[in-house]
Amino acid sequence: MNKKSETGAGRKLWRVFYPALAYNGVSYLVSLLATFVIMGAVSLQYDSIHTAALYQEFLEKVLEISLSYAYEIQAAAALLSIPLMMWFLRMDKKRKKAEGTWRVYEKVAPMHYLFVLLLGLAASFAANNMMVISGLAGASEEYTQLTESFFKGNLAIEFLGLGLIIPIAEEMVFRGLMYERMKEILDFKWAVVLAAFSFGVVHGNLVQGVFSFFLGLLMIYVYERYHSLLAPVLFHMASNILAVIQSETGFLEGLLKGPALFYGSTLAMSGVLVGMVLLIEKYVQAGEVLEEAAAGET
Repeated sequence: MNKKSETGAGRKLWRVFYPALAYNGVSYLVSLLATFVIMGAVSLQYDSIHTAALYQEFLEKVLEISLSYAYEIQAAAALLSIPLMMWFLRMDKKRKKAEGTWRVYEKVAPMHYLFVLLLGLAASFAANNMMVISGLAGASEEYTQLTESFFKGNLAIEFLGLGLIIPIAEEMVFRGLMYERMKEILDFKWAVVLAAFSFGVVHGNLVQGVFSFFLGLLMIYVYERYHSLLAPVLFHMASNILAVIQSETGFLEGLLKGPALFYGSTLAMSGVLVGMVLLIEKYVQAGEVLEEAAAGET
């Protein structure tokens, strides 16, 4: 890898990764606070916990309730992290303006964002089926348990959190901050791969890691074509909403019952994916605005 000049290797790495560390730190603190609240509520059910058996029962109840609210806790943590990520983004904008590296790009026609939504749906569908075909989805017990415990909340809250709040927060972290900072110190191709890999790793298991790496590459692609965080946010939203609908309604389960339907739908969605990429290549490329016009927008 050929690094661009910037003082301090340790400082460069810290700048790249501290947004993700901050995001996970907020998540940890919110989870910790929620656990204490749940422990307090459960403890009210006992006059005293004076035996090992009662203590074990107490811990099991706390764990069960914590898992049942895992989704709400994650969504709350993402919501609380958004102002912090916005501050980090403003700091980056201010620094780039001072360095003379801040760029402003043309706005893409709103109708062209439909390509991103359809690309997100098709990519999520196709990638999910490829996980089944490869055997990864069924081989990971951790992934199965996580999925079963995660999608057990209120459907409206799931749509709000997974479909809106979490995509906004994560795109700020992984595309708006980490990826942009990686491009400052790494060759472009390495920045793309490392950013997508980091996005996969934070999901914590092999199935979601591979799935998220693939989607991460596509979200970087639309980010670079549209030069707007709105593009990967919409892609992320479409992918997550499909996951909620699939898990809560089971409308895709019928596809697993017949190989013809399963493989046919996978090929069809792969075709939609390729079609959306071709349309984006043909119609979308946000050009850089001239310096005078860019100054007028700031």
